[in-house]
Amino acid sequence: MLAGDSFDVIVPLAIILLKRGCPVSIYPHYQEDLVNRADILVVEKGGREIIKGSDITGSLLIIDAGFYWDAGHSYGNVQRDSVESNEGYLLPVPGGLGPVLIAKLCENLSRAGRINRGII
Repeated sequence: MLAGDSFDVIVPLAIILLKRGCPVSIYPHYQEDLVNRADILVVEKGGREIIKGSDITGSLLIIDAGFYWDAGHSYGNVQRDSVESNEGYLLPVPGGLGPVLIAKLCENLSRAGRINRGII
């Protein structure tokens, strides 16, 4: 399940998953009952730390793609400390999706440079 409506994360991820034959549900806003209906939940909408460990039952992969900057700290949609004791996995903010995003950005930039120079 994907919660959010961004064109930079949610829509491209939905397209990739659909092309690979995965069932996808997109919700424009995060709703508490989504957590209990998903195997994988990607969240990039709602608010700072809206998902808490007490909201989650069972084993779930949560990919936190939300980003909020407040008082010199970065936060995601998931309250990281309260979720750490739960079953399942969390790609948190900071440190989850960000390094992968930067690596892929550098890879694509390098590829574009090689294409522009006629190397590829």
